[in-house]
Amino acid sequence: MKKILFIDDVTSNHTLVTRFLLKDGYEVICCDSAKQSCQLLLDHQFHLVITDYGLPDENGIQIAQKLKNDLRTKSIPIILLTAGTFDIEERMRHETFTDFILRKPIDFPLLRKTIRQLIL
Repeated sequence: MKKILFIDDVTSNHTLVTRFLLKDGYEVICCDSAKQSCQLLLDHQFHLVITDYGLPDENGIQIAQKLKNDLRTKSIPIILLTAGTFDIEERMRHETFTDFILRKPIDFPLLRKTIRQLIL
């Protein structure tokens, strides 16, 4: 079973995304901060990370940069969720560290398609 780490500081998003991913047969572990995600990434082997951009201690790009710069985690695909918009230059910088940027509210069919492309 493929294991996904979902990082978001909104508990209701944990419930919504977890239910969706469980129906597709994924194992999901949720956390609400960059600090928690670091420990989980040391304790588990994940096939995918989905992170919100806006977190209380770091943003999703900072998390992605750390993952891509660490030999143990650099191959893990990363989906960034954002409620905001990025200009083209900023989006290109973010895509250097992430595999896909998805706007909120989440388009679940697009999320499903993206996950299948990234971890099959």
